[in-house]
Amino acid sequence: MKKIKDITVNILANIIPIIIMQLILIPVFSSNNNSEDFGGFLVILTLVNILSTILGNTLNNIRLINKHEDDIKEYTYINTLLILIIANIIFTTIFLFIWGVKFNDILLINLWGSCLLIRSYVFVYLRLELKYIAILYINIISAIILSLGSLMIFYNLVNIYLVLFVSEAVIILSMILNSKGYFKEFKIKFINREKIKNYNSLMGSNIILNLLNYSDRILIGLFLGTRYVPLFFIATIVGKLSNLVINPMVTVLLSYEVDNKNTYSRKKYIRIFFITIIFSVILSVIISLISYMVIKILYPNYLDDVKSLIFLSNLGVILLSTTAILQMKIVANSKFNLNFKINIISLVVLSITGYILMNLYGILGFSIALVLTSLIKHLVIIISLNMKLGDK
Repeated sequence: MKKIKDITVNILANIIPIIIMQLILIPVFSSNNNSEDFGGFLVILTLVNILSTILGNTLNNIRLINKHEDDIKEYTYINTLLILIIANIIFTTIFLFIWGVKFNDILLINLWGSCLLIRSYVFVYLRLELKYIAILYINIISAIILSLGSLMIFYNLVNIYLVLFVSEAVIILSMILNSKGYFKEFKIKFINREKIKNYNSLMGSNIILNLLNYSDRILIGLFLGTRYVPLFFIATIVGKLSNLVINPMVTVLLSYEVDNKNTYSRKKYIRIFFITIIFSVILSVIISLISYMVIKILYPNYLDDVKSLIFLSNLGVILLSTTAILQMKIVANSKFNLNFKINIISLVVLSITGYILMNLYGILGFSIALVLTSLIKHLVIIISLNMKLGDK
């Protein structure tokens, strides 16, 4: 019962600020900018989310998985976090400088990205104590800031990156105040070699996973051009909200699963697979109907361009999202190399099929490639679980 409550609360905590971002902040920014600038913003959003979230969340999960270790020194993780922040700033600055982004924007983007990285790690202390109600309250405050920021952006009063930075900074401060007991001691020391090895393996897997999740912006921008990037984004604006249910659910399940070493039967894994596929198809039909109405309201100028993409694009997004449900079992059992191999296979398949099908069918080809890749990933996960973790 406690697990279901925590899943529900964590879903709400994630939904509130992201709905404000997806349905208010980004559409407002889009209305004030042309498709080229909008596409550029989506690429920067992708870069920051991939780098900062991966670096912080990976350290978060390594800390969570090792929570039963005797005599844990929190400062070893904090020092490692500081190194990650520096590396993130260097990489982001180089990319943005080469891309020709203005200095003021580079500064704000780095502040935003650094805060997102810190938040992604500090979140672990609330997970360790299962403080999901506190996370809900913190994210409500963030949503209020994003809403006010959207209003100011509408009147061209502030930079969008400043709004994103302030929102993340408030979240960090609130999380630290809720986790003061973990910051009592400080020394210059880092996590040991074994944890670094696990971190690198899990980080590699998470990089590939996020490249998959943001593959539309990367591959479409690479093969078709940035002006096509907003089309897939808009077509899946509702479908990608499914991640607001799936990702928080997986986060809570992983928090509990690290204490549960039970395995499932092969029949149970297969049953979960078929239920997931059927659920994804039904949900895609419903989301496609909702998407048409939402796009007509938020992005009326793009409606004719994305109508043919809506169903297949959302089906691909939802199928890819639902792979995380069973993949969580692999991470909970510290099968980091297996997790990495599954994600790299999926990315390779998507890149090859995406390139071929986009040359044949344009942006619709990417939607087809995403559906095929997601189905293949589901099958690879089921086969891997049966071989490595399944009971006969």
